[in-house]
Amino acid sequence: LLDAAIDAGAFHKEFQDNLFAAEEKYFGKEIIIKGALDSIGRTIDGKPELTLSPQRFKQIQCTMLPQETSTIAKIKKGDDILVIGKLKKGGEAIVYMNDCVVMMPERWPN
Repeated sequence: LLDAAIDAGAFHKEFQDNLFAAEEKYFGKEIIIKGALDSIGRTIDGKPELTLSPQRFKQIQCTMLPQETSTIAKIKKGDDILVIGKLKKGGEAIVYMNDCVVMMPERWPN
């Protein structure tokens, strides 16, 4: 799992370099992103949401599956996490992910 993970900064940079190429590469695929948690919140329709911010004004927003709430309750801003989800939409500033689950470091394989 860790070998397949892409660093949040490198992932976001692909969208900055060429939005259309990155969307074509990742759309419809399950993506594993590794990075530091920047914020924990809720979408407008009440779903849990995690945000990774690999650079200032650059974010990866992950709308989580509802069953992830108990795992999310155990993490905090700054924690290193793995987020597994599907690309919803790319952007210069924000990359949107859907149907995400989170893995905390203690659950990462050795």
